[in-house]
Amino acid sequence: MSQLKSSSGVATSVAMLTLLLIESTGCSGTISPPNCPPDPLKVYVTNYGRHASIVLPESTGGYVEWGYGDYRWFAQGHKQSQDGFQALFLTSQACLSRRVLAPAIQ
Repeated sequence: MSQLKSSSGVATSVAMLTLLLIESTGCSGTISPPNCPPDPLKVYVTNYGRHASIVLPESTGGYVEWGYGDYRWFAQGHKQSQDGFQALFLTSQACLSRRVLAPAIQ
C-alpha cells in the first residue's frame, strides 16, 4: 500500500511539473511577419511584464490597443501570488480590453 501511495505522489509531481513547463513557455514565441503582404500594415506588440497586447493603427492617426487575459487578474487587478496561480491554472472567465490611444501631437 505504501508503494502505491509513493508512485501516486511521483506521478502527481511529474504531472504538475509537466504542466508548469508547458504553461511557462506560453509567452515565449517569436513573431515573424509574412514575406510580401499585399497591403502591409505596422502592428505593434507590447510587453508590460505580466501581460502583452497588440496595438493597431487607426485611420485617424491614432492607435487601438487590444489585450486578452483572465478576468480577475487582468480586469479586476487581483495580482497576489495565489491570484497568479488561479489565473494560470484555474481560470473561470476571460476578458478582452480595448484602449484608444490618441495620435501624437506634431
